[in-house]
Amino acid sequence: TMHNRLKAILPSIEQQLSLDEIMVFKIGKSDDPAKRFNQYEEPYHYLDIIAKGDASKINKAEIDLINWATTHECLSIKCMNENNGGGGNPDATMLYIVSRRANAEAGEHLLTPTSIINEEIINL
Repeated sequence: TMHNRLKAILPSIEQQLSLDEIMVFKIGKSDDPAKRFNQYEEPYHYLDIIAKGDASKINKAEIDLINWATTHECLSIKCMNENNGGGGNPDATMLYIVSRRANAEAGEHLLTPTSIINEEIINL
């Protein structure tokens, strides 16, 4: 089952990611989300760090969040995760979401990413 702290912020995550302004998003984990943000080939504009904690809890939270997003009617079409998590850095201690704006200006993704989910980073 999903961690209660993560479950508690799902409405905020859903509210932001389901906005028409958001075209696509991807859920991931990293020790350095800002660095990881700049490594994506496709452009993203927003970076939200959702949770931090030990690697096993972050790995589980990533899988839970991807499962939630990919089975959620209004979000599944926007979710760019190709598998159900568990890949990437097995020792990552931070869970994040990157998202892309619809109708973004050229080069906008090169700016420092901003956050759109108004929640404190949760400790798992």
